[in-house]
Amino acid sequence: MSPLELGRVDHLDAALVVVSDENGHSVGAWTETEGANIRVRAKTYCYDRGWGSVDNLSDDGQDASDVDIALNGARQAVVIWNRSNGVNTIVQAATVIVTMGP
Repeated sequence: MSPLELGRVDHLDAALVVVSDENGHSVGAWTETEGANIRVRAKTYCYDRGWGSVDNLSDDGQDASDVDIALNGARQAVVIWNRSNGVNTIVQAATVIVTMGP
């Protein structure tokens, strides 16, 4: 099996986390430096469409870290991460849907 390219990541700050289901759907998420901040980004994979575009999940202006993902059988993923507001660490989450068909 050949490796699949997710796309160019200019400033990867943490290991890429990828989860897959038994039907060939996947979600990848990572943190990436953008300007002065670290943001959470994600990308989905559907067996009949390939990789989707990169989505910015975390808000601009604050640093994110410690990304993790859960994916259910209905192609719905929850991506969670920690965010620092300079004083506190806050857990945040976003949902990501793997879309099917052309």
